Parts: sequence; structure tokens; C-alpha cells
Amino acid sequence: MAVNNLSQMNDVSNVDGRILDLVLSNVDCLNVTKSISMLSKVDQKHPPILISIPKLTSEYLKPIISHRYNYFRADYGNIVPYLKSINWQVELEKCQNVNEMTNIFYHFLNIAVTSYIPKTRPKLTKFPSWFSNSLIKIISEKSRKRLKYLKYKNPRDQLEYELLRERAHNVSSQCLFNFKKRIESDISKNPKSFWRFVKDRRNGVSNIPAIMYQADQVANTGPDIAQIKHPTRMKPLGLLLIVLLATISVYGVDKNNFKSCDQSGFCKRLRSFKPDKSQYTLNLDSVIVHGNVLTAEVTTVNTETEKEITLWHYALTLSALADGTFRIELDEADPLYPRYRTQLALNGEPKPDGIKLISNEDGKLTLSNNQGHKVLITAKPLKFVFLDKNGDVAVVINENSQLLVEPLRVRKERTDDEDPGNGENAMEVEEEGTWSENFKSHHDSKPRGNEAVSVDVTFPDADQVYGIPEHTDKFALTTTTSGEPYRMYNLDVFEYELDSRMAIYGAVPVLYAHGSKRTVGVFWHNSAETWVDVVNYADGTVVSSLVNLVTGGQKRRVDARFMSESGIVDLFVMLGSTPADVFRQYTTLTGVAPLPPKFSLGYHQSRWNYVDEADVRSVDENFDTHDIPADVIWLDIEYTDRKKYFTWDMEKFAHPAEMVANLTAKGRRLVVIIDPHIKREAGYFVHEDAMEQGLYVKDKDGNVYEGWCWPGSSSYLDFFNPAASKYYAERYRFENFPGTSKDVHIWNDMNEPSVFNGPEITMPKDCRHYKPPQDGHEGLASFWEHRHVHNEYGLSQIRATHIGMLERSDNKYRPFILTRSTFAGTQRYAAMWTGDNAAEWGFLQASTRMCLSLAAAGISFCGSDVGGFFKYPEPELMTRWYQAGAYQAFFRAHSHIETKRREPWLYEASTTALLRDAVRRRYALVDFWYTLFYEHTLDGTPVTRPLFQEYPKEEDTYTIDDEYLLGDKLLVRPVLEPGVKSVKVYLPGRDSNTLWYDVDSYQAHKANGYFTQEVNIAKIPVYQRGGSIVPRKERVRRSSTLMANDPFTFIVALDANNTASGSLYIDDGETYDYKNNKYVYAKISYEPNHMSYTLVNPAAQYSTRAWVERIVIAGIRNPPKSARLLQGDRSTALQMTLHRGNDVLVIRKPAASVASDWTIEFAY
Repeated sequence: MAVNNLSQMNDVSNVDGRILDLVLSNVDCLNVTKSISMLSKVDQKHPPILISIPKLTSEYLKPIISHRYNYFRADYGNIVPYLKSINWQVELEKCQNVNEMTNIFYHFLNIAVTSYIPKTRPKLTKFPSWFSNSLIKIISEKSRKRLKYLKYKNPRDQLEYELLRERAHNVSSQCLFNFKKRIESDISKNPKSFWRFVKDRRNGVSNIPAIMYQADQVANTGPDIAQIKHPTRMKPLGLLLIVLLATISVYGVDKNNFKSCDQSGFCKRLRSFKPDKSQYTLNLDSVIVHGNVLTAEVTTVNTETEKEITLWHYALTLSALADGTFRIELDEADPLYPRYRTQLALNGEPKPDGIKLISNEDGKLTLSNNQGHKVLITAKPLKFVFLDKNGDVAVVINENSQLLVEPLRVRKERTDDEDPGNGENAMEVEEEGTWSENFKSHHDSKPRGNEAVSVDVTFPDADQVYGIPEHTDKFALTTTTSGEPYRMYNLDVFEYELDSRMAIYGAVPVLYAHGSKRTVGVFWHNSAETWVDVVNYADGTVVSSLVNLVTGGQKRRVDARFMSESGIVDLFVMLGSTPADVFRQYTTLTGVAPLPPKFSLGYHQSRWNYVDEADVRSVDENFDTHDIPADVIWLDIEYTDRKKYFTWDMEKFAHPAEMVANLTAKGRRLVVIIDPHIKREAGYFVHEDAMEQGLYVKDKDGNVYEGWCWPGSSSYLDFFNPAASKYYAERYRFENFPGTSKDVHIWNDMNEPSVFNGPEITMPKDCRHYKPPQDGHEGLASFWEHRHVHNEYGLSQIRATHIGMLERSDNKYRPFILTRSTFAGTQRYAAMWTGDNAAEWGFLQASTRMCLSLAAAGISFCGSDVGGFFKYPEPELMTRWYQAGAYQAFFRAHSHIETKRREPWLYEASTTALLRDAVRRRYALVDFWYTLFYEHTLDGTPVTRPLFQEYPKEEDTYTIDDEYLLGDKLLVRPVLEPGVKSVKVYLPGRDSNTLWYDVDSYQAHKANGYFTQEVNIAKIPVYQRGGSIVPRKERVRRSSTLMANDPFTFIVALDANNTASGSLYIDDGETYDYKNNKYVYAKISYEPNHMSYTLVNPAAQYSTRAWVERIVIAGIRNPPKSARLLQGDRSTALQMTLHRGNDVLVIRKPAASVASDWTIEFAY
């Protein structure tokens, strides 16, 4: 907000969150007109307005605009109370007219500004604001060379001067272009970020107004500033105060920056492709079955002529894989250029299974694998029907005839003298967009032309489908026929839209279908931009030809269709048949998450940015002062030397090694950010090396691609180039990144990749990536385009980071990496978070379903920015977010550089106490989380689970996404709404008489669907399943590392049969020694007569001083009279007490070691 020039942009609201629909003015000191501003989006309902002061009627206004103030260092802690302390009614009653009232307003505003905002003196420069540092250096060097030539008349100096002059001209043009694009991008994406950029770049240019202050800091202080409920009922003065004091700048996605299906050429083209009959035919004479593979020729035919004409030839491969999975691959038999095959998603080559041809008759093939599944292939038109072990139809491919592989073609160029008509030089009529497309001001050259692929999948008997993250829509996917398909194209979407199918940071193309009969899935192995249509025939009224294959009439069914811009048809069909089976089958293909370092399961404190070492030290010490555990402090981009990664700002972080040592002394770690963009600055070693060794992504013409990101002009490493990946991995070596140690871990952000001046804020699709050289592969065959690999780019970065962090410690220590961009296989290298959310209840709600979807897609290590990245969370929202975050796998608080600081101790004492309690709840369960992640490495089962995974027959669970399971033992229902006194909780397992115990009170609830749970601000509903045992640690330490030898409490929740079971995993928490049998993994069981603790692998040993301090048995119906511990040669009588109406038995200090077997015997 400028002091004398306020422009209201769309979505700007007053303190009550209402859009400013009407602005009135009847005073000569204030003009209100329609605004024509670069900052304003087009909106007919709420056009932008300009509130201006044409006459400086206030003497108090002049000091404010006659000095430069550093509003980014304003003392809002004093400004807000000062403005709130003013009794506006008393002050304004003294005034005779509105002009005097305005003068009074500026009087107090002047006091606030001059008292609490420091002045700043701009640094003058002779260069325009849009000059980059590299351009300034070129111009300076050019001047030096010119003077040298004039003095010595050396021809070499003259030549160098001429070259520098030419380079300055070219770079200057590029800088101006980048500057304009940056303005266009940042204005629409984040006006505040744009003005901050201007402030950094202008260096004394005074024709752009400075920002007055962050109005949301004032507006969030409460209703004291203004009591007006709607602007149309305001007096002009009330409106003025609302606008000037309480305008809320709302960050939000500008959907105009991102394509709809109609704006994406291939999506529009393929979505309209709805043939009556598939043109694809299997040549039965070409079928060969060998080992686990069927190969055959497929052709497309023109059926519109009297005689069918073969158009294109394709190669089909059907593979039978281990664990009930099949793979279909369809590629051109002899493509003009090689078609891209996704490189990085699979965890090695899938393991084969046998395949047998049962019959080949009547135009159909019948095959089976070694596990009893069958595949029926119809030759004409081509269709695949997969049967489960019972012989029922489980999945059908090409039921809707939407299989498509667009063949690559040569572009026909016509000269003016060629025959345009029907002669021998007649041209094909090319569809618009075949060889190029435009979006906004961006041009995509499409040198290979159209090359899209598509396949449709039908799921009979399915009630719901899930997966294809990352989206903010419901966990159970919704029908898309009346709107946009789900888009999968990794993008930097600024405060993304809720309840949306828009693409955001991740794209994992796996889809699961579930019903009461079975769970199945498909994995679309494609890294290009992809759209997915979903049609759910939930009412069971659809009758299809596939019904002829099964008994019965009308069937439940869900259809899906994958449409990708390039690649081949490469589809894995996973036949389940339970949710656990299909989740395992997917991670068998793409890998499980490795066992993370234990500290990463603790609490993480982050901000953009902790400004210097003193700030880091203060945050670290405040955790101790306020008795709040923490494991990690994070540093965002400002720690670097002017956004140059693998460097430190030596003015602010002069002693990084000492700073890290201070953290590790308390068992804490440091995480620093490393983004994929590289600053283009002469002398910066990474940039110099990348240019010299040819490691950057190239543009469409084969030159190094230059984009714009945080450092300004940037280029991007091509991680598909083995040399670039190797070089990048080596940057993480301790000698190459001074100040780091094994306790410094990495955050790879902005790796979609984010390009501020690129199309859709990412890299142009026609950029060039490395392709291994092959004989005869020249021209378009010698490189891959970015369109082919886009969704893999972030994966390629974190893969190189992972390699580098392993190599820096000679493969001894487990790395922790956080990524924003995700794809299939991401889980093998990194955790992820849900990106740039906001301090709103809707984003808290979305975090639960988003992480559920990602966990089902293999990425269990998921969380959100606790409290919201943008805006400032009020105490209730902050409390509920901490409570929810404590039960998500990745638990990190993070915030935007422009938001008010919100470390837990900065709230009122009562709120701090609640946040402290939430963090402590997390630490009590760190070993439980660690055990779940270890067990995930064994079978790929998600750590965070949807209810239907454990209760697949209960249809009520199929659409629940506001509660979830941790393993099969805890049920979590976060409080996701403001001001509630109770919440509805669904307790599954009614058919099995399941009991659920409140973890706070041990009160047992019978599973009977929904019930109402009363809550207060301190209560989050969490329940332990009857029949489970959960390990806890109750002692509070500074960090999880310091808890290593603390004693355990085992919580035993009995089922209806008075039994329970659980597990515990222990190792050193940071190395790979567990792979050499240095660990403890035990099964714990309880039966009425005894409780046992048994090592699963007796050959595995790990020395630990941890022991069992307490055992709590909830739901006991017939308490024993005595108990005795048997461990080795020791037999010890134990003390027991009854609590809570004699149904909770506590065994105190059994002193049982967790490193060896033991048994407790009960006597009655």
C-alpha cells in the first residue's frame, strides 16, 4: 500500500473478509476512480479501484513521503498496539469536517511511521534497475578495456573491447526481456514478492512507490480497528480507515498463468477423440510367447474406406511380473525418432513371472501367469481383459476404444511454387497446433509434432478410485465429465487452489480402484504432461459389453483415461486383491522409502529466513527455555552468498561449522536449502564449471537455457546427463561444501523446475536434455525435449543429491532430503511436503487428504507447513495445526519471509502451552513412528493409511478423508474446523467387534460407525485399536537423539478376546549398520496368561540401555493377582496397580531389557 497511491486488487478484503464492492468519496482530499494497473487482474464483478490523494492536505503526510523508510524492518510489535490504543471516536469527534479527520489520521500514522520504522538511505547507482550483476561486470570490464586501448593502442585490447561491447548489447537485451517477464510473472503471482524484487533491484530509482506496510499484520490483530460489517453500509471515513488500516493482501493462485485442458493442445485433441470402435488390431499370426513375455504386431486401419487400409505398425509387449502384476507396452514398430521411455521411476527392472498361452481361437487369446490370474486379449478391436483368481473381470483396457499412439511424422514444408491442390505436391491438412503452440506470450516450437498417447481403463465392481497425486481434491476422486480432468504436470503454483484438480508440485500417475469385492490398480509409466479423466458410475446403472464376460446384469464401475503429451503406452496392471496387496505391488515396482534417520521424525523448525547465526542461536535456545523438544532448524535461501548454492553469506553466517556444532551438542541438526537453478555470475564456481563442462539444460536452439529464479538470471543443471549428476553429487562432499558435516541435511525446493519467466512458471517444453549418444541418432534423435522428462526433473535432482550425501560419508550415514516436486519413485530418496499453503482452515483440512493420497502412492513421508506458509495463523488455527502435524509423518513449522514470526513461544502463554503439548505428544511416539517406517521397508505398506485399507468391506470408509490410521494401531481424527465443541468420528470394525480406546482416558468405544466426540482446545481425538500394543517414551528431552536410552512404556489395548500384539524396532538411528544385523526388531504379544517380547531375528543384536519402565493394560476384565518377569535366568515379582474403575492395569518398573527376549506370567 503506497501512502498516496492505494490500488485495490481483486480478492482484497476488509477485516471481515468481504470484498470491497463499493467505494464512495465526498471529500476534496480523496479521489476514488477505476484503476488501470499492472497489479490488477481483470474482474468484471470487482474491478480494481484507485484511491488517491490529489492534494497534500496534511502536513503530517509530507515527512512520510519525503524520506525513505525500511518497512521490511518495521517494529510491528509496537505499531499495532499503538494504533489499537487510539480512541478514534474521541479523536474524530473533535473534527469539523472530513478533511480535518483525514489530517488527524495522518497525524497518528506519521507518529507510527517515524517512531517505529527506521529510515534508510538508498544506494545510488548509475545503472538501470533491470541490469543484472553479470551485465554490470561486463560494462565495467568494457570501460576498462576501452581506456586501456585508448592509452596503449593495443589491437588485442580493441578486439576485446569490441567483443565486450557486442556481448553487453546482447546481455542487455536479455536482461530487459527477463525483467519484463519477471514483472509479468511476479505481479500476477505475488505482488508483494514483486515489490520486494523492485526494492532489491532499483538502487535509488524513485519512480516506483515503496510499500507502506504489511497491512495483514494490522488486520489480523482483531476487530478493534474497524467494526464496519460491509463496505456498502459505511460512511466514507469508516471506509477510509478500513482501506488504509485494515486492507488484507490476499495471496492466491492466478489460474490464468496455468493451462486448462482446452489450452493444452493434446488434451483438447485427445479428449474429443471418442471413436465408436478402436482402430487397433492385433495380428494373431505375429504372436510369440516366451518366458514371461508375449510379443506381437499391432496395426491401425482406416475403416472408412471400402477396403481396410493399414496405416501404422506398432510393437506390443505383454509381460507377466512377480506379485500379480502385468505390463502392457505399445510403441511404434519403426518410429521416425526414438520415443521417450521414462527412466527413473522404477526401482530396477521388475521381476518376471511365467506366462502361458492357454488358447488362441476365435480371434481371442487367453493367457495366465503362475499365480492364477488370466488375461483375455481380443484381436479386433484390440482389448485386454484381466481376470482375478476367481475368474471375475478385474480390469479392462481399451473398453472405450480410446487407446491411441500418435505416430511421429515428418513435417512437410511447401514452397510457393508447389501445387497446393490435388497434384503430386498436395499437402496434408495439418490440425492447428500440430507443429507449434502458444500460451500467453510463450511459444512452443514442437519440433517432433504431435506425439501424444492415451489409454482407457475400466474397473468393474469398483465403488471409488484413489491416487494420481498431487491434487487438493477429495481423497476419493470425483467424476470429471462436467469439468476439467485431473492434471499431472509439476508446477510452482503460488498458494494453490483448494478442492481442485489443477496440477501442483507433484505427479504420481498411479490409480487404485476399490470396492467390496477387490482392490486393483494401474500405474501409467509416463513422465510427460498428463491429464486423467474419471467417470464413476456409482449408481450401478451402466451396462457395458464387458458384462457379457461375467454373470449378472448391472455392475458398479469406474472408468479412467490417461492422456499424455508424449512417450509410449506403458501401463502396469496390479491385480491386488486387497488394498495392502496393491500398495505392496506398486512399491515393488517403484521402491519403498528407505529407513529415515530417526531425528527426521522429530519436530522441525523453519522459516524463510532465520537471518544470521545469532538468530539461529536464539531460536535454538528458546526451545530449551520453553521446554519444547526440537530436532532440526532449517535455513532458507538467504543463508547463501546472494543465492549461490553451496556457499554461505559470510557476513551473516561466518562460522557455519561452529553453528552446527552448537546444535549437535543438543542432539539437533541443520537443514539447508539447495535449489536446482544456478546463478549466472562470472566467478561463481558452479556456474563456471557447468558452462565449461556443458552441464546445463539447453534451449530449443541448443544454447544454454537462461531463465529467471531467486538469484535472477539462472541456468538449470541437466541431471539426466550423468556428468552433471556426478558433478552435482560431488558438490555435497564436505570439502566442497565447507561448514557442513554429517549433521547438515538438504532441502531441494523449486525443482518442478520453477522458472519465474517461463511458460506456466516452469521450463519451456522445447528445451533440450541429454540423451546418450547412439550411432545414427542425429538431429531430433540426439536429445530429449523437456516435454518428455518434465515430471521426472525433480526426481533426477533428488537422486543426485541422495548419491552425493551417501558418498560424502562413504555410505555410512543415512541422509535426510526434502523435496517439493514428486514423481513415481520419489519415496526412494526424499520426504516431501504439500508446498506453499496458507494460514487458513481449508489448507489444514487439505493437508490430511493430500498426505493420504501421497502415502497410497508410496510417499508416506509427507507433511504440510504447520501454521501455513502465507499469512499469520490465529491461536486456535495454530493450535489445531500443531495437533494435526504431530500425527503426520513429516512435522515441520515453516513460514513466509513477510509473515509475522510465529515460533511457539511468541504466542500467549496459554497457546504456547498447547503447542508444547502437541510437540511432546509427537516425541512420545517417535519410536512408534520409527517402527512403522521400518516395517514399511519390509512390505511397502503405507505408514499413514486410509480406513478402507484395514476395513475394506466397510463402504462407509471409502470416502472418509478427515481421519486416518497410523499403521493398524492408531486412528487420528484431527480437529479441522474452528470453534467446535465436538466432532464426528467414524470408528471402523463393527463386524469384528473392534474396540477403540481414547489415548488420553483409556475409555473404550465399540466400533459402530460414527459417534460424537466432545473436544476442547486441548483435545485431539486419537484412539488406539483394541488388540494392539504401542510403544511410547514419556520422558521429555531436548531432542529425540537424547531419548535413545530412555525407558519405554508399552500401552496394551485389549480386544474383545483379551489379546493384543505389537512390535518395536531399535537401532542407532543414523547409520546403515542395521543392514549388518545391528538392530532389535521384536514382536510383542499379550494373552490372558502371559505377555511376551520376542526378537524376530535372534542373529540381529544391538546394544542399548533402553528398558521397559511401565506397562499399561487397558480394557482388562479379570485382573491377575500377581505377575512375574522371566528374562534369561532372572525371575522377578512385579508390582501392579488398578486404575480407572479397575479396567486399567499398570505394571510398574518391570525393568525388562528391550535387547533380548522376556516373558511376564500372570496368575489369577
